[in-house]
Amino acid sequence: YGCRVIQRMLEHGTESDKMEIMMELHASAQILITDQYGNYVAQHVIQNGKPEDRSQMIDLVMAQLLTLSKHKFASNVVEKCIEHGTAEQRTSIREQLTTVGSDGTSPLQQMMRDQYGNYVIQKLLGQLEGREREMLVEEIKP
Repeated sequence: YGCRVIQRMLEHGTESDKMEIMMELHASAQILITDQYGNYVAQHVIQNGKPEDRSQMIDLVMAQLLTLSKHKFASNVVEKCIEHGTAEQRTSIREQLTTVGSDGTSPLQQMMRDQYGNYVIQKLLGQLEGREREMLVEEIKP
């Protein structure tokens, strides 16, 4: 598959090749994140990429957190963001998920009932620590 070739190029290619590939990946990131195979490339960037590339990918995911968390392929990318993001990014994700909207519900409530979103919540619970984790647990309780 092409996704494997891209991942190997990012690992073993020249710096020039890697920069060119990353420019293309960032331009197509929206499509890659939700793609059956492209999501693996997005995960690879988040897990192994340069901090600035990782941040750019995480920012894109956070801009559509609820939608991507409920998507079969993109939810795996969201989990990688939680796993490899900074503590500040995880806090931001928690805050976004627990903010109650005008309809009186939070994204967290929708995700807990979703077949893919619930895995994202589990990953977040596993990665948060201390007060941040306690705050999420309180929101989850009925």
